[in-house]
Amino acid sequence: MKNLAIFKRLGALLFISLALTACQPDQKEKSNKLIIGASSTPHAEILEFIKPQLEKEGIILDVRVFNDYIIPNQALAEKELDANFFQHVPYLNKTLADHPDWKLVSAGAVHMHPYRFFSQKYKSLQDLPKGAKVMSSNNIAQHGHILKLYQDEGLIKIRSGIDPDDATIDDIVENPRNLQFLFTYDAPLMPQIYKNGEADVASIDGHFALNAGLDLSKDVIYTEPAANSKFANVVVVREDNKDDPRIAKLMAALKTAETKKYILDNFKGEAVPVP
Repeated sequence: MKNLAIFKRLGALLFISLALTACQPDQKEKSNKLIIGASSTPHAEILEFIKPQLEKEGIILDVRVFNDYIIPNQALAEKELDANFFQHVPYLNKTLADHPDWKLVSAGAVHMHPYRFFSQKYKSLQDLPKGAKVMSSNNIAQHGHILKLYQDEGLIKIRSGIDPDDATIDDIVENPRNLQFLFTYDAPLMPQIYKNGEADVASIDGHFALNAGLDLSKDVIYTEPAANSKFANVVVVREDNKDDPRIAKLMAALKTAETKKYILDNFKGEAVPVP
């Protein structure tokens, strides 16, 4: 009986040991999995491109696509995600102002969607005559930055004391060419407005321009410099996991020459890697 009890005890210990061993691969996989929320294009596509590189480093990248700009930050704050990739820092700052309990930070910039100005009549912004019609969409979130770019080119001056990116047409204090800023149409209509010749120069979102068959090199007379990285799209993490080695490997993979080439080759200039 004594020997039987010993054998039963050894058998139980062996079962526990085997059970623990069986669990170890799952635990290891969980610790190596990096869950990141992203917009479908180009963000999720860029992440899919770097998956094989991260797998070689032992990291399983789980990309979850969101068609929403609020839930990815909430899910990250609630630790349902390890990171997200869809926004720029000004948007993140606005979100954090509304949700100060969400301790989120940027892990680094990846690419930007540069503003472009199209013209069928002129070769550069400096060629614009007096009274030229400058057209853009009615997306008010873009107006300040567009006006700032015209100020950077010396065509207008925005009143001091405000962030130029927050400016409106009413904040223009100098306009020596009397440029007419017409920001009235919905963004999807802008390519057709441009094709109709209604604008001397038009600002058109890159994806709408491409869908309308416009060439982002031939039809463009001004492209925002990549150095304007204030609006670059960033990977966002929590303050409590910003030093996670997996995040460092993710950012390194996103900044390789191969990834930058992929962005340039596949998104036709609508997305541009930042330095």
